[in-house]
Amino acid sequence: MKSLRPGGLVLLEAYTPAQLGFRTGGPPVEELLYTAEALREDFAGLELPVLRELTREVREGTLHTGRAAVVQLVGRKAT
Repeated sequence: MKSLRPGGLVLLEAYTPAQLGFRTGGPPVEELLYTAEALREDFAGLELPVLRELTREVREGTLHTGRAAVVQLVGRKAT
């Protein structure tokens, strides 16, 4: 967060632990996956206009295609 300018944004999408059931990509270890709650704590100093967990279709290559469980975050540093 120190590297963000005032008003700067962080955009993040990562797999959640629910992804382990889909097997359409991502690490096969729960400790390497993210939840909205963990990201809320990690980015506590930012405004979070978007923080949500959802299931969506991904098409990111042969090993990353199909239904996926993700968490999406948009964080903004205050001006």
